Amino acid sequence: MSGHTRRHIVVKADAAIRQKGYNAFRFSDIAEAMSIRNAAIHYYFPSKSSLGEAVIEDEIRRVEAERIDCQKLTGAFGLQKLIRVFAAHQRAGEVCLNGALAGEFHTLSTAMQEKITKLQTGILAWVTAMLEKGKAEGSLHFEGEAGDRALQFLAILTGSLQLARALGAEAFSRVVNRMLKDLGAGWTVEQINN
Repeated sequence: MSGHTRRHIVVKADAAIRQKGYNAFRFSDIAEAMSIRNAAIHYYFPSKSSLGEAVIEDEIRRVEAERIDCQKLTGAFGLQKLIRVFAAHQRAGEVCLNGALAGEFHTLSTAMQEKITKLQTGILAWVTAMLEKGKAEGSLHFEGEAGDRALQFLAILTGSLQLARALGAEAFSRVVNRMLKDLGAGWTVEQINN
């Protein structure tokens, strides 16, 4: 067994959570997709919760790397980068990890709940910083506190992925484009995905 196998298990679990939800996926789903035995997964992750924690930790690292990378960008371009991530999830028929796990929050272990809160806090800090930067640069326009707008922004992105599952891709674009118009962004989801 190698670190590559462990990493592959985390990637498969991440996809399963985004597509089916945490409570709906089983180790056997991952084992079958990887053509390995359940015991191989248990070698790295003795419990489903330990695998869930690893998935969240992986996402926290990605968010932090993106946040650091976006510090070099204007506020509007930083938001575009985030929206591209959500749009990619929408095209894949997935919800974001944050949305998938938040819906099952009270059924998860305390350790997973703490990691989800850390993930959400990190994303909100990233969005808040981009909104503040965009407002200061004049590329984004809104009233009120950037932190409040960040909460709204994240709720809209998360919810639009869920709506798109039931109503189709157009729902994602309509909801996000309305938010962008309200921010005075001057661009749409379609424009940044071309």
